Amino acid sequence: MTDPVPAPAARASALAESYPHADRVPAALQGPDSSLDGLRILVTGLGVSGFPVAAHLGERGAAVTLVDGDTRRDESERIRILEVFDVDVRRGPQHVEALPEPRDGGRFDLVVTSPGWRPDSPVLAGARAAGIPVIGEVELAWRVRGANSAPWLVVTGTNGKTTTTTMLASML
Repeated sequence: MTDPVPAPAARASALAESYPHADRVPAALQGPDSSLDGLRILVTGLGVSGFPVAAHLGERGAAVTLVDGDTRRDESERIRILEVFDVDVRRGPQHVEALPEPRDGGRFDLVVTSPGWRPDSPVLAGARAAGIPVIGEVELAWRVRGANSAPWLVVTGTNGKTTTTTMLASML
């Protein structure tokens, strides 16, 4: 019988295959006060995590492009907020069929994605092929947290996250 949970080395190998350039994340993403001026960052999705990620990065001076293939939801309020931070919002399926270019040309320094985006999506596959680091929004939050920020408890997995999180909260 094979073990349903891959060994740590196998999990690390699978992660490295999905995001092989994550170790090349720009050094500017180290702490809450670092300047992001001039960094070109692509954010995938205008949803629960993509919106605040794009706003945070734009507020800190990064040149942010956000792509979202779904145009069914009215996101006009979120888009107006992102425009305040000069975020280039591109909606529609044509914007997620391949890795886009930043509005000023060149190439992206980083892609920030969320769990809702498959690693083999054209945007993320294009980033990997171009050697652009791809990280998740949780890793971004970890990298920009303050030196004296609160300790983190992280819960992940397929089943039981809400129950576990509720139990942890009641213990604190």
